[in-house]
Amino acid sequence: MTTHIEPFWDDFYKTLEYTTEHFKDSAQVDQWKTCGHKLEQMTIDVHQLKNDSEFSANIKSYFPNLTNIGLSIHRLKPGNYLPIHQDKYGFYSKKHNVKNLNNIRRCVVFLEDSVPGHMLVIKNDCFLMWKSGDVKSWQGEDSHSAINLGMQNRYTLQITGIVNGV
Repeated sequence: MTTHIEPFWDDFYKTLEYTTEHFKDSAQVDQWKTCGHKLEQMTIDVHQLKNDSEFSANIKSYFPNLTNIGLSIHRLKPGNYLPIHQDKYGFYSKKHNVKNLNNIRRCVVFLEDSVPGHMLVIKNDCFLMWKSGDVKSWQGEDSHSAINLGMQNRYTLQITGIVNGV
């Protein structure tokens, strides 16, 4: 699914404090390492957004089909990537008592135009060219990957929510 939000943000996300995280599924990480991936490159920097900010309220208004929305900004540094994987939504599904992961939708809002080397893969589709405000999403355990083979940080907003009516 692809949509677009007309950008209303400045580059505030470049000055946030980030926590560097590894993928939380240790079995998946072990499988990646067995295939030859290097742990130090399989990291992403994360900043959890507060739900009471004006930015959060504005973003949430674009997703009326989702409830229990969680927001975070992701910074993927040059040379870093997350190999193809399926999200487990561990903390989120426990917090919101979600038994069926297919009821969860994850959306990525690109905060800047793409530059060469920035990629997103969802199932069998590879996205290379996007504009600031473009949104890509998947549901449940759809496989995906985030890649930065470029020369600049890649900034995205990650939105997680439960699809209304399920």
